[in-house]
Amino acid sequence: MPLPPTPILSLDYRTTKPIHSLFHTHFGYEVYMFHSGHCAYLLGQEQLQLVPGDIIIMNGMARHGPIPDKREAYVRTTMLFDPCEAEAWCKPLCDFDVLQPFRTLRNKHLRLQDGQRAEAEELLFRLHRFYDEEGRVAEIRLRAALLDLFLFLYEQCESTFGTEPQDSSKPIVWAERIVEYVETHLHADDLSLDDMESRLHASKYHLIKSFKQVTGLTIFEYVTRRRISQAKMLLLTFPDETVTHVGLQAGFKDASHFSRTFKSLVGMTPNEYRRKERK
Repeated sequence: MPLPPTPILSLDYRTTKPIHSLFHTHFGYEVYMFHSGHCAYLLGQEQLQLVPGDIIIMNGMARHGPIPDKREAYVRTTMLFDPCEAEAWCKPLCDFDVLQPFRTLRNKHLRLQDGQRAEAEELLFRLHRFYDEEGRVAEIRLRAALLDLFLFLYEQCESTFGTEPQDSSKPIVWAERIVEYVETHLHADDLSLDDMESRLHASKYHLIKSFKQVTGLTIFEYVTRRRISQAKMLLLTFPDETVTHVGLQAGFKDASHFSRTFKSLVGMTPNEYRRKERK
C-alpha cells in the first residue's frame, strides 16, 4: 500500500482512539509516549513491554506498532514530523544537529525517571497547547516548544551516541541513505539512479531492491511524493505564487506534469487544494 507524504508536524495528544492498523511504516521521524494502560510495542524485530512514561523515538521506516490490552484505556501521544522541515525550524536557534538521536540511533526506547517523565509530559502539553492555535506568536511558541522537546530527547540519548553498533548492510540503513540523498537533491534536475549509484557507492539494483523492501515504494515514487508534499506546503505558505512557479520550486519540470501528478496523488488540482485548505 503506498505510503502517504509526511506532514511537517502531526500531533495526536493523549489520544485513546481505536487502533485500525497495528503494524506500519512511514516516512519521517516519530516520537511516541505511553501514558497509561497496558501495552507492548513492536519495534523492528524487538517487542518492548512498556510502562507509563516510556518514550520511543523512531525513524519511521522500521516496522512498528502497539499491542495494547483492550481491557484498559490505552492512552498515548504520537508526534510525526518531517525531519527536513523540523531541521529548518530549529537551525536559527540551535547550532548543532538536534535531531542526531533519530539519525544516529534510528529507533530508541527510553525509560524515564519520575522527574524526566514530568518534564516530558509538560513539553508535550506545551506542544499541544500551541499546535492548533493560529497567529505568528503561536507559531513561534510552537517552534520553541518543539525545539525544547528535541533538546530534552538529545539529553536523554547523548550518552549512547557511538555505543550502539549499526549493521550497515541492512536494507533499512540503505533506505535511510537514499532518503538522505533525495532530501538534499530534491529540487535538482539531474536526480538520477546513475548519480545515486556513484555517490552512495552501491549498485542501482541494490539500492532499488533495498528501498522497495523497506518502504514498498520505488525510489522515484518516493521522490514524487516528497515533491508533492513540498508543493502542498508552498501552496499554503505562499498564496500569491502561481501554481506553475510552485511546481518548479518543488522540483517538477513543467506545469502540466505537476498538475496531473498532484491531482493523481491528492485527489484535486493544486488550485482546488489551496482553496480548500485556506478555508
